[in-house]
Amino acid sequence: MRQNRSAMNTLFNQYSYIYVIEFSLWIALSATHWLPSPQRDHWVFLLIPAIILSTYDFVHKDRSETLHYQNRLAFSSIALLLLYALSIYTAPFTTRGWILLYRPAIGLWMVLRFPYWWQERAARTCVNWVIAGTALLVFIMGFTAIQWTGKAAVFASITDHFPRWQDFAAWPGGFNPNEWAGAAAWIAPALFALIRYRVVTGWRAAGTTILFAALTALLFLSQSLSGIAGASIGVMFALVPLSRLRWAMAAGGALLLIGNLAVLLAPTQSADALAAVSGRPSIHSLEHRAVMWERANHMLADHPWTGVGIALYRSLRAEYPTPGYEHVLLPHPHNEALQFATDLGIPGLIVFGWIVLSVGLTARRVMTVGSRRHGAMAAALCAGLLSHAVFGLTDAIPIWDRFAILGWGMLALLAAVERAATAHGSSPD
Repeated sequence: MRQNRSAMNTLFNQYSYIYVIEFSLWIALSATHWLPSPQRDHWVFLLIPAIILSTYDFVHKDRSETLHYQNRLAFSSIALLLLYALSIYTAPFTTRGWILLYRPAIGLWMVLRFPYWWQERAARTCVNWVIAGTALLVFIMGFTAIQWTGKAAVFASITDHFPRWQDFAAWPGGFNPNEWAGAAAWIAPALFALIRYRVVTGWRAAGTTILFAALTALLFLSQSLSGIAGASIGVMFALVPLSRLRWAMAAGGALLLIGNLAVLLAPTQSADALAAVSGRPSIHSLEHRAVMWERANHMLADHPWTGVGIALYRSLRAEYPTPGYEHVLLPHPHNEALQFATDLGIPGLIVFGWIVLSVGLTARRVMTVGSRRHGAMAAALCAGLLSHAVFGLTDAIPIWDRFAILGWGMLALLAAVERAATAHGSSPD
């Protein structure tokens, strides 16, 4: 307990007041991130002090330390946000403008600043607590606020006994089961990997195991095939020994590329293949996916270099009708690569691939220069990111969605682990 307290205190004691203020700002930004618009729009001013403090700290930082640590994830994330900013002016259809960048800007700020909030001991301990704390929060959200409808209604005899907090101010209306499953796909395999690689031991391992089991059970009750498939792949990834994990990451990245290309180039055939693999050839959700993917392809074909604009897939029902969904609001194309494509065109697809590549290169560097514990934490984060990427083949949590902060958080934590690993080399635990 004393060691944990010391690790947490490192966040404040060994840094300047800037980090304390930034941490407080992060809490405020994370809270307002969940608010629906237009309430959320009133808090955009919080980004101003965050940018000022971050700029001041960068200007006064030791140049040798900055040059030693190169945050690949920051470079690709900055490119993505700049592309979104450019889209406001180049998109062929009118968007809501700069206000849509609030949530992505918070995510980028996390990727840029998380690595400088922790030194070695805090990076070893606090990252684990952040993952566990996030898992507990996601579980509470699901346990109390999922809309148990559609496929999930098959377990109504169980879920009817769950509490109903769907009118809570931070998440009015609650969560669609598939939306929540996408969030759980980020977290559940990461928990399993922390246990598998013995990053957590003793009572912490027992608590993490209970949390993983509860989150997995809730994920099963959601009946989200995308979420269940993603979490299963993530757990299988975590079963690979650390010594062979770099090969597993390369194979996973290649398969993700092939899967997304298949959806992009042959949507109907891809849906048929997934239906055959699932053992349920007449599954309606996959038939619907093919229709949504075709619609996204039409948008990309018409506007290959700009896309239709930020978050406009849901709005252009007259311009791009969807058979069977003429009067239904489709929030996204149910594929995350196509979401970037419809938002930003081919440049969006390129930057999306750059981010995936950056994740692999960052994790590889951690496993090359860091200690075993650093490698294990990177593996846990990659298990979650891979799991969600599999989910993202047939569903999506867009970058401007409320749950997207979890994905940004995973990238930010991976960047923090990389900095700790590169700063201390391969020193033993």
